[in-house]
Amino acid sequence: MSLLRTRRGVLVVAAASCAIAAVCVIGIRTRQPSPSSPAETISGRVSCLSGQPVEGVWVAGQTDIGLWAEWKPVDASGSTADYKATIPASVEYQLRVGCGGSPQNWSKTITSAYTSELALALQCQDMPGSPRFGSCR
Repeated sequence: MSLLRTRRGVLVVAAASCAIAAVCVIGIRTRQPSPSSPAETISGRVSCLSGQPVEGVWVAGQTDIGLWAEWKPVDASGSTADYKATIPASVEYQLRVGCGGSPQNWSKTITSAYTSELALALQCQDMPGSPRFGSCR
């Protein structure tokens, strides 16, 4: 009989523990997630004026964003590409465009000014000695 009581005591304790655990798990699962930051899509076209192919587009923010944009060439030489990226809403960012080289090792990194515009068409001056060398406008 004492064995039965022990078992019942263990079962009751186990059942109570499971009930508490279930409430905790249910509470965690039903808790509303904090609202995520709104996001927006930036997109446009970039061109390397030297005729070298666009090898990548990096989006750099003045805060803590930094991410690769999706990009694809739109001409046979690859010197013009369309890009797209999703970034936090209302942040200023700049594009860093790789002209020439390879996707892993750009010959030149050409940068735009910081902006909050959602759509840009930029010509990147990647020919040394040219006015505005190193900038995309």
